[in-house]
Amino acid sequence: MFYSISQLLILCIPQLVASLEEPNLSHVCGDVLIQRSRNASGLRSASQVEEDVASPAVLTNEFSKAQNIKDFSQDTVKGILLTCLAGIALPWMYAKWTATAEKIVAIEGHSDLLDNCKWIAQVLVIFNHMVYFASVSRFFNYDRWTLLSGSGVDSLLKISHANSFLVNPMFCFISGVVSQGKPSYRRVVRYVQYLVLPTLIFHFLMEPAFTVGVGTLDPEKIVKDTAHTLTWSSMSTHAHHSPAWYLFALCLWRGSAFLVWSHLPARHALVGMMFVSCLCGYHQLPDEGMHGFNTAAAYLPYFGLGFFFPFQAVVNSLPQPSVLTCCLVFALVSLYLSVLAPQICPTIDLHGWYGYSQNPFPNSSIPEFLNAGPWDYSLWWSRRVAKFLLDMVAPLLLIFVVFPRSKMPLTYLGQHTLYSYLFQWIGFYWWSLLASKIGFPVITSTAGHISVLFAVYLPLSLLILIFFTSSYWRALWSWGLSPRWLDPASKKLVDYLTAEPGSRSAEK
Repeated sequence: MFYSISQLLILCIPQLVASLEEPNLSHVCGDVLIQRSRNASGLRSASQVEEDVASPAVLTNEFSKAQNIKDFSQDTVKGILLTCLAGIALPWMYAKWTATAEKIVAIEGHSDLLDNCKWIAQVLVIFNHMVYFASVSRFFNYDRWTLLSGSGVDSLLKISHANSFLVNPMFCFISGVVSQGKPSYRRVVRYVQYLVLPTLIFHFLMEPAFTVGVGTLDPEKIVKDTAHTLTWSSMSTHAHHSPAWYLFALCLWRGSAFLVWSHLPARHALVGMMFVSCLCGYHQLPDEGMHGFNTAAAYLPYFGLGFFFPFQAVVNSLPQPSVLTCCLVFALVSLYLSVLAPQICPTIDLHGWYGYSQNPFPNSSIPEFLNAGPWDYSLWWSRRVAKFLLDMVAPLLLIFVVFPRSKMPLTYLGQHTLYSYLFQWIGFYWWSLLASKIGFPVITSTAGHISVLFAVYLPLSLLILIFFTSSYWRALWSWGLSPRWLDPASKKLVDYLTAEPGSRSAEK
């Protein structure tokens, strides 16, 4: 089934995209001409440049030149091969999973394994953000002058590249696992109370009012930002921007699971999610930069795999690995992340609009996607399928073989990772302030930079996680992020919705 559907996708998606190529002509070539006009500043008037950009003849000529840059690239070949591999492997895996679990049910209570996965993944998320922002000189300018002096952006981004095959895929997969189960009145009400409402409160109130002021330790700015946040202009401004991408995506994923995916057979739903993800990559959906609808659609299959994955059945069927096995698998995963996966997929794919896949960082060239030939353009979706397959190797091995399944001293952190995810930026501000006050030595060697990343940044990431998930910090913000004060009203609403029609009329 999966193999036939994958072949159907190969035939259908290019046809769907081909109908969109002609309207996108000006979008593809406009950037090329605008860049050319900037390079020829002073030689031509603005009106002449506008006429050229609007001229169909010029656009057609530029489009033809762009098509000839690459007719059928190596990355497209890799994508097609890995897609075919998926068409062979996934049916076998699905048959094996369904043999051990006839239906997927929600995991009762807290799973120590899932909590361990969440806090470890959150440490890696914070660490990855620190490495990225140090590489682009944001938040960590002082570190670029001292601890990481002379370190090239490329060397730091290699670490981000390796993490791209692990961190976000793992979090999205785990999000799907903890969302398992058929929709019910109680689950929908809790979805609104503990996910949709906190997302809105944080986006419209907490983030604009407190993040920068608390981060810079400036009480005056806190008062000023709070007053501005309550104005209509602030509300309308934030209404045009996406919230924190993960929260926004999680709202869309769970909402679509309740409405659509949970009502379909698992194999049909997973293929549908992949189809939506691949097709959305061709368009810049309503978005803020590289986040928003595009990112949510791109990571939908990762969530879907977790949503339909027989997690508990697989855990029960796999014996607890020995310490030697864990160490060996961890070493192999490290080798895979640092060497093999980047060789197969050499570009950093941000899982958004395909144009961002090749152009994620400042001062880079025009994305390869905009200059793709007809075959590359039509088959670009296969790269996303390939990236999905590559991304899920490391998370599945680490979750089921390496990560501890029993309660550990830091396991409790896994239940509160939302707080550290949303407030980690305050920790970055504080670190920058502290670094500028203390003063650090200038380190220029590669070995020294590696030592800084793993002896300073990694422990610092853990400290940020521990602080922002502490009971003291959560007590300050739980009114908005964990609104338990709505529990009585939610219970009454659920009781009303689940009551028999006759009893409802009697209550009225």
